[in-house]
Amino acid sequence: MTPPITPTTPVSPKEYEIIVTTMDDEEAILNFLRKTFFKDEPLNKFLELISNENPQCIDLEKFALKDLDNGLNLKAVHNGNIIGVSLNALLTKGYYSDDFKVTDPKFSKIVRLLDRITIESDVFSRFPDCKKAITVKILSVDGAYRGQGIAKELINKTSMQTIEKILIFSSFIGSRSLEENTGIISQFPARL
Repeated sequence: MTPPITPTTPVSPKEYEIIVTTMDDEEAILNFLRKTFFKDEPLNKFLELISNENPQCIDLEKFALKDLDNGLNLKAVHNGNIIGVSLNALLTKGYYSDDFKVTDPKFSKIVRLLDRITIESDVFSRFPDCKKAITVKILSVDGAYRGQGIAKELINKTSMQTIEKILIFSSFIGSRSLEENTGIISQFPARL
């Protein structure tokens, strides 16, 4: 039986690094998402957005990458391969309009749902001094690497870079477990 891990127990060094994405990562991120998130995400699956007959949704791919150059997106890399991503968007108080045009009727349902959640959660009324917030659009880890804390580290780094680089309040809309696991709840006790 393996002894429990304590704060002083040495652990194996992690074999991946978390780094900010750039536009040069566009194709690699798309390939990663095509293998993982696009086909496995529950809403995509329910609506059969990706299928054998329709293996690609251009609107979904454009939506996933539309904020890639904002400096807020992260990737987990192991041996030069992407094993996880956190694709994030910046929300600005009073500005909910998006010029993103959706032509796919199935994906349009998802975008409308996400827009409604953003508006109805109204994070800025809960935090009136907050002018900007970050939202995690896509969080995905390769199935072979799940259970190793990669998603948690992506969220933690997203939170830290938000505070350090942009100096704005970090918000993960509607996810109590993410708030609790990243410590945001202790810094900002109001609930979304």
